[in-house]
Amino acid sequence: MRRHILSWLFLILLCLINHNATNGYFVGQECSTLLHLKNSLIFNPTISKKLSLWNQSEDCCQWHGVTCNEGLVVALDLSEESISGGLTNSSVLFSLQYLQSLNLAFNNLRQGWCHAISSLHKLRVLSMSSCNLSGPIDSSLARLLSLTVLKLSHNNMTSIVPGFFVNFSNLVTLQLRSCGLNGSFPKDIFQIPTLKILDISDNKDLGGSLPNFQPHGSLLEMNLSYTNFKGRLPGAISNLKQLSTIDLSYCKFNGTLPSSITVLTQLIYLDLSSNNFTGPLPSFNMSKNLTYLSLFHNQLSGVLPSSHFEGLKNLASIDLGFNFFSGSLPSSLLKLPYLRELKLPFNQLGGFLGPISESIFNHTTLRVIQLNSNKLNGTIQLDMIRRLSNLTTLSLSHNNFSVDIYSIDDRDLSPFPNLRNLMLASCKMRGIPSFVRNLSTLLYLDLADNEIEGSIPQWIWQLEYLAHLNLSRNFLTNLDGPFPFIPTFINFLDFSNNKFNSVIPLNIGNNAPFIKLLSLSNNNFRGHIHESFCNASSLRLLDLSHNNFVGTIPKCFATLSSTLRVLNFGGNKLQGYIPNSLATSCTLKLLDLNDNLLDGPIPKSLANCQKLQVLNLRRNSLLDGFPCFLSSISTLRIMDLRLNKLHGSIRCPRSSGDWKMLHIVDLASNNFSGAIPGALLNRSSDAYVVDISRYQNSILITNKGQQVKLDKIQRAFTYLDMSSNHFEGPIPNELMQFKAMNALNLSNNALSGHIPSSIENLKNLESLDFSNNSFNGEIPTNLASLSFLAYLNLSYNHLVGQIPIGTQIQSFEADSFEGNKELCGPPLTHNCSNGVLSPETPHSHIKSSIDCNFLSAELGFIFGFGIFILPLIFWSSWRLWYSKHIEEMLHKIIPQLDFAYEHHGGKRYRTLRWSY
Repeated sequence: MRRHILSWLFLILLCLINHNATNGYFVGQECSTLLHLKNSLIFNPTISKKLSLWNQSEDCCQWHGVTCNEGLVVALDLSEESISGGLTNSSVLFSLQYLQSLNLAFNNLRQGWCHAISSLHKLRVLSMSSCNLSGPIDSSLARLLSLTVLKLSHNNMTSIVPGFFVNFSNLVTLQLRSCGLNGSFPKDIFQIPTLKILDISDNKDLGGSLPNFQPHGSLLEMNLSYTNFKGRLPGAISNLKQLSTIDLSYCKFNGTLPSSITVLTQLIYLDLSSNNFTGPLPSFNMSKNLTYLSLFHNQLSGVLPSSHFEGLKNLASIDLGFNFFSGSLPSSLLKLPYLRELKLPFNQLGGFLGPISESIFNHTTLRVIQLNSNKLNGTIQLDMIRRLSNLTTLSLSHNNFSVDIYSIDDRDLSPFPNLRNLMLASCKMRGIPSFVRNLSTLLYLDLADNEIEGSIPQWIWQLEYLAHLNLSRNFLTNLDGPFPFIPTFINFLDFSNNKFNSVIPLNIGNNAPFIKLLSLSNNNFRGHIHESFCNASSLRLLDLSHNNFVGTIPKCFATLSSTLRVLNFGGNKLQGYIPNSLATSCTLKLLDLNDNLLDGPIPKSLANCQKLQVLNLRRNSLLDGFPCFLSSISTLRIMDLRLNKLHGSIRCPRSSGDWKMLHIVDLASNNFSGAIPGALLNRSSDAYVVDISRYQNSILITNKGQQVKLDKIQRAFTYLDMSSNHFEGPIPNELMQFKAMNALNLSNNALSGHIPSSIENLKNLESLDFSNNSFNGEIPTNLASLSFLAYLNLSYNHLVGQIPIGTQIQSFEADSFEGNKELCGPPLTHNCSNGVLSPETPHSHIKSSIDCNFLSAELGFIFGFGIFILPLIFWSSWRLWYSKHIEEMLHKIIPQLDFAYEHHGGKRYRTLRWSY
C-alpha cells in the first residue's frame, strides 16, 4: 500500500516538474518574441510608457501592457505608444497564436492594414481606434470569428460597412465612430443576439434605417448620431428592454414618436435632437433612471402634460427647444430635485410666469435656464433669481414679460457668483443692470431690443472675460467717456440700431485686436472710415452700413480681405473708387457697398474672392462694362448691380466661366445693350444658398411702414431683373429653361419677337413683367397654365389677338395688357368679335413709362431683388401677397436672418435680423 502511494506521489511530482519546464519554455519563447517585436517597431521612447520599459532582466509577463496565462501572452496593450512604423505582415506580433486581446489604439499606423492579423484566430478583443488607418475595412478581419469587441473609431476608412460583421455571432461591442463610412448600414448587425454596445456615430454619409427589433434584444447602448439614417422609429424598439442609452441626434428620422418608447424603463440617456419627429411628446414617467433628455430642433407639438415628468427624480438635463410646444410650463418639471439644465427656448409656451417663477427660483441645483423666444408673460424679479447660486446661464429673451433690474441692491457685490451667460434681450429694460459690473466671470451679455437710453458705462469694459456684447436695438446715444481699449477676450460687439451720433474714434481698430464681429450699422455715425480698422486683424465681419460716413474706402481694406468674411458699407455717402487690390487669398463671402456715391470701374481683383456669395453694388455711379470676370466665382449666388452707369453687352466668353450658382441677378436701370444671353443663371431647381450664419449682422428692412422679418429657408429663390436698359432682339430660348425661376422682369427695353411658348416651363414663376418693349404676335395660350403667377404686366407692346382664357390670367387687371392696340378679350373691355378698341388717353403710354421707370428705380428689391410697384399701390390683395413673398425671398437669400417683434410708438413691428 505504501509503495502504491509513493508511486502516485512520484508521478505527480514528475508532472509538476514537466509542467514547470514547459511553462518556462513558453515564457522564454514569448519573451523573446516580445523583445523582437519591440526592436522592430518604430516609436518615440521619450513618450512611450510601456515599450521603453521592456527589458530582459524581468519576466515579460510582468511588463507593462502584457498579460499572460500559464506563460502564454494572451493580452497585449500597446495603446498610446507613438508607434509609427514597423508593424508589417511579417511582424512577429502575428506569431503570438494565443493572443486574445490586442489594443493598438492611438498610434500612427499610416502604413495601413496588416492582412496577417487574420492568423490571430483566438482574438476576442481588437482595438485600433485613432490609428490613422485609411482605405476600406480589410477583409482579413472576416476570419476573426471569435471577436467579441471590435473598436475601429476615428480612422479614415471611407468605405461601406462590410457584411461579414454579421458573422461575428459573439460580438458584444462594435464601435465605428467617425470613420468616414458610407453606403447603407446592414440591418442584420442590429440583430446580432449578443450585441450590447453599437456606436456608428459621426459618419455623415452612412445611411440606413432601424429594423423591427426582435424580442429580448440585448442592446444596451445605441449611438447613430450624425449619420444619414432616416425613417420612423419602430414601435418594436420596446423589445430592447435593457436599453439605457439612445442617441439618434442629427439624423433624418421622421414621424411620430411611438408610444412604446415609454416602456423602456432602463433608459438613462435619450437624445433624439435635430430630426424631423412630429406629434406630441410621449410620457417618460416610467423611465425612473432617466438623467438626460434632449428632443430639441424637431417639429414636436402640443402641450407638455405635467404627468409626463412625474417621478423622474434623477433627471438632470432636459432640452425641448426649437419645437412647437404650447400651453404652460409643466409644474412637475419644476419640482425635479436634481434638475440642472432647463432648456425650452423657441417654442410657443405661454402663461403668466409669476407662480411658476417661485418654483424655478427655489431650485438651487439649476445651472442653466433657457426660456427665451416663447410667449411667457409677467414680471421677473431678479432678486428671486439670486437664490440660484449655481446659475451659469440665464436666457429669458424675447418673451412678453419685463425684468425688474432694480430689485437687486447695487451694493451686493456678488448676486450671481457663477454666472457666465446673461441674455435679457427684449425684456423692456430701461437701463443696463448695475449688478452686471460685479459679474467677474461673465462671458456673454445680450441686452438687445430693450429701451436702454443714454451712455454705455465705462465699467462694462472692465469685465475682463467678456467675449460677446450685444446692445443693439436700444436708444443709446454715446459712450461714457472715450472709446476704450476693448478687453482682450471680446470677439463680438454689436451696437447696431441705436442713436449714436458721433465720429468714430481714430484708434478704434488699434483698440480691438481680437474682435471678430463688429457691427455699428443703423446709427448716425459720421466722418471718415479710418484706416485703423485695418489693424483689427482678427475681424471676420464688419458692418458700418446705414450711417453718414463720407470720404473714400481706405485702400488697406483690400489687404484685410484675406481675413474678412462679410464687409458691409452700404447706405452711406462714400465716394471714389472701390480699391482694386483685393488679396489673392480673399475670403470675402458678402460684399455690400450699395447706396453710396462710388464711381469708377468694378475692381477686377474681385475675381480673387473665390468664396464670394453675395455682391451688392446697387445705387452707385459705377462706370464700367459688364463684369464677366466674376463668372469664374463658382460660389456667387447674388449679384446686384442695379442703378449704376454700367454699359455695353453682357455676353461673356465661355472661357471666363459659367455662373454655376448664380440665382439672383439685378441689372436694372443701367445702360446695358445688345442681346440677352441664355446662360447667366443656374438652371438647377435644387440649389441651396450657402449658409453664412456664423457671420452675425443686424439689419432692419422697412416696407410700407412694416418692419420685415426673415426665417431660415435655404432653398434658392431665382430672380432676374434686366429692366430699364437697352437690350434688344428676341428672348433667348435658354431663358425659358430655368425651371426654378420665381420672378422675371425685362420691362423697359427694346426687345422684340414673340413671347416664347416655352414660357410654360417656368412652373414656379410668380411675377412676370415684359412691359414697354416691342414684343409682337399672340400671347402664348399656355401662359394661362402658370398657376403660381401672381403679377403680370405685358402692357405697351405690339401684341395681338385674344388674351388666353384661364382663371389665373383673367384675374389680372386690364392695365396688365393696355397699350397693345390689337389685343382683345377679358379683362380688356372690348370684344374680340367686333374688334372695337376702347378709347385711349393721349398720354397714357408716357405716364406708364414714367411711373414704371421711376418706381422701379426707387423701390426695387431690398438687397437688389426688385419689386413691382404698380400693384402695390392699386391692389390691396397684391400688397399682402407681396409682403409675404418678399419675406420668403429675402429669407431664402440670407438664411441666417430671423423674425423678432418690437414695440415702438405704441405699434407692434416685425423686425429682420441676423440670428446669433
